[in-house]
Amino acid sequence: MSLKGLELRGRRLLEPPLKRILAVGGPGRLPPSPERILVVRADNRLGNLVMLTSLLNALRERFPRASVSVLANRGFHSILEGQGWELIPVDRKAMARRPWMLRGLAARLGSMGFEAAIDASHPHGFSLSSAAAVALTGCPCRIGSPIGASPGWYTHCPSSMPGKEQHESRALHALGSVWPDWPRWSPPKLALPGGPGRRAVGIHPGAKPDKTFPVEFLEEVVRGCVPLAPVEVFWGNPGEEAVADALVLAGAVKAEPMGLKEFARRISGLAAFVCPDSGPMHVASAMGTPVVAMFRKEGAARFGPLSPRSVSVTGPDPEDVIRLAGELLR
Repeated sequence: MSLKGLELRGRRLLEPPLKRILAVGGPGRLPPSPERILVVRADNRLGNLVMLTSLLNALRERFPRASVSVLANRGFHSILEGQGWELIPVDRKAMARRPWMLRGLAARLGSMGFEAAIDASHPHGFSLSSAAAVALTGCPCRIGSPIGASPGWYTHCPSSMPGKEQHESRALHALGSVWPDWPRWSPPKLALPGGPGRRAVGIHPGAKPDKTFPVEFLEEVVRGCVPLAPVEVFWGNPGEEAVADALVLAGAVKAEPMGLKEFARRISGLAAFVCPDSGPMHVASAMGTPVVAMFRKEGAARFGPLSPRSVSVTGPDPEDVIRLAGELLR
């Protein structure tokens, strides 16, 4: 059985006993003006945290006096630091190995006095760990998606949710529509300091294995863009650094190691940013940088960049990417 299959089987076995302990007893009361709100997004995906800002920014607009906390997996949570939200970093893998750590998390969440807790996990599925984290708060108002949700975990669900043919940030934003006068959706946005504008093309090779492009493909893109403008290649782990070294031989300039916030600042000034469907793509879009997003398979409508002049291309040739980057430079 695959690792994913084992995970699904474990969830099916764990959900019934957990639900008996943690499930809600009734519909609950929706607080009209909550002062403390918890948002849970605990998977290890940078792009998901960035897309979450559509919901977080709407909560700030709707409840300007409320304190909003975000429970996020340790690692990428720093991308949300310094933007007015209290961060609660957790380590899901460590908790899976040492389940007794949940007692400390439950005590901490229960002591924080949340009036509403939102499960902002995959909006078209169901995450047992996220639903349990929301339940551990003891909060009488638990909000989650009705799509794929197991009954009994939430007190409130939106009456309708955007489908998979719409951008995922819209579905996350819609979780707050249980409140009247909910603000209109706006694209994900990071309130981080930007860098100086420069006529250069950035490129980042990193993505999940099924979304990356061969190094030969990226080398051809770099060779085609170098005559148009300087090309800067960014990277975040040893595997990506090896690709960056290869792209240097094609004419790119390799960026030094940097943290997430410095990365966001540096790419915010670029004239164009070329990358596969990945977390860096969402960071660039949320910083307002024009992106050429390369998709190996369908998914651009749901996950593509939304910054002005950005474009998504599915199954591209290197010539397609070079042409689109050139149009952004002009």
